[in-house]
Amino acid sequence: MTVNVARALFAFDVDGTLIDTRPSFTRIIKELSGASDDEVRRFRDTGGFNDDWELSRALVCWTRAGRPKIVERCENVRDVVAWCGHDPGDLAAQCIALYRGGYWRDERPLIDGARLAALESFIDVVACTGRDVWELDKGQLMIGHRFAASTTMEIAKKPDPQALLRLLPPSTSPSLVVLLGDTHADRKTIANARAARPDLHFAFVLIDEEHPCAAVVDAVLQARDPRRALDFAER
Repeated sequence: MTVNVARALFAFDVDGTLIDTRPSFTRIIKELSGASDDEVRRFRDTGGFNDDWELSRALVCWTRAGRPKIVERCENVRDVVAWCGHDPGDLAAQCIALYRGGYWRDERPLIDGARLAALESFIDVVACTGRDVWELDKGQLMIGHRFAASTTMEIAKKPDPQALLRLLPPSTSPSLVVLLGDTHADRKTIANARAARPDLHFAFVLIDEEHPCAAVVDAVLQARDPRRALDFAER
């Protein structure tokens, strides 16, 4: 498909896209629940567990119940509690204490701020994250870039399309909107936004080991054309 681009917006997820959070968020989830990396990924892949503290709660219920085969039937933590019981209650305070107490310092950037700044010379660049304001602030310090606009968990949670749509410029809407992320929740956000705004062209770029964020950004910078990202987008 040919996309005519007068203006483009790139929205970046943060965890797993711009920052390696395996030493922090994923570590906390595993320590509290006893789940493995593969088990954490299975829950994330459903698209319903974008809040890591809710995911911690869900995995504690699930592991205490003996790891029943119910993952694909569950859309959120309420479903897991209903199926499994063994509810530890809200673990957010405990998770936040671990994260802010020092785990965040073990994270590492997956891209440098200079690349994002270069991208901003011809593309609107924003953050669409499940982090809270404090966590995003630390993340921006880590990568060395401050976003002109962002959505955090206090405002809207993916896959709510408003998490992305509220970041569109109020004056002139971009003709191309690209979300770069690493989870099914990001993918569902694009699908929901596409349904809400069929007049715009939306694309989702899955960031993984094969297509790391820095490589995708470098390709766009080299071409100096936002449409280059479509070569990495899911069809």
